[in-house]
Amino acid sequence: MAVLNLDTLLENAAKAICNNLHYINILSDDSLKEKLKETGTLIFESGQGLLLDRNNKKYAPHLTCSETGLANPSKFLKRFGYFLDEAIYVSRTYVTKHGAGTLPNQCPRETLGNLEIDRTNEPNEWQGAIRYARHGNMNEFVADVQKDIKDNDADFAKKSLFLTHLNETDNCVLMKDKNIPVEQFIKLPEIKNTFDNFYFSGSHYSEDTTNSLLI
Repeated sequence: MAVLNLDTLLENAAKAICNNLHYINILSDDSLKEKLKETGTLIFESGQGLLLDRNNKKYAPHLTCSETGLANPSKFLKRFGYFLDEAIYVSRTYVTKHGAGTLPNQCPRETLGNLEIDRTNEPNEWQGAIRYARHGNMNEFVADVQKDIKDNDADFAKKSLFLTHLNETDNCVLMKDKNIPVEQFIKLPEIKNTFDNFYFSGSHYSEDTTNSLLI
């Protein structure tokens, strides 16, 4: 990209960082605690993918530089005596990976269903092209979620699974050995024993999100 070769690139970036510092308000613990009392709802958005967590040695070195699960929200809330009401784990009905590294059950995109082209993951010289795969077995599907909850002492939270892209896979979750209709998938023992609540999405629009509580 030509912009990366501009002589003013670093200078412009430094100026932008300095300008943005004016929007940062550093609070003491006491001040922050007062702010939290005035806040109705806190929403935390963690990093990309539990499998990309910096501590996940299985997929090293192709990881992010952050902890991607409940670690940071849990530490923040416990510091001020609060608890997480709900942890929502989001997954497509299939698996994607943009970049190098291991991708179990990788397969051609065309074999997964009527998948749309992901415009947010265009091929590029740093990451290559987005790759696709099926989920592993049921134990593999829930293993990292269970580990995240256990490692962060978060068993008090309502644990939810948000399944997206159902419209691309005919309302099925694509496992390595078969396609499982979502209404059957959420009733499987491994899933019922891990999650308390489910959200589903089959379009680009948040208004189309549906919710199903396990009883």
